[in-house]
Amino acid sequence: MIISRNWLAKYIPLEMDDDALNQALTFSGIEVEAIDHIPALPPEVVTARIISAEKLEDSEHLTLCMVDIGDGS
Repeated sequence: MIISRNWLAKYIPLEMDDDALNQALTFSGIEVEAIDHIPALPPEVVTARIISAEKLEDSEHLTLCMVDIGDGS
């Protein structure tokens, strides 16, 4: 199972480094295979909800999408 340290921190206080967390989880009977640090997405990456999608008439492979990026525009 893969879990996020941020998710885990919502349920238990995590005032420890990765080694201490690894040891605490192992002592509680939870096997820790690895602790990986995944970098945050660059600020240029934006997620959006697709509102509509329609194929362009003059193209076999292009689709025009209307998206909502959640900023009110």
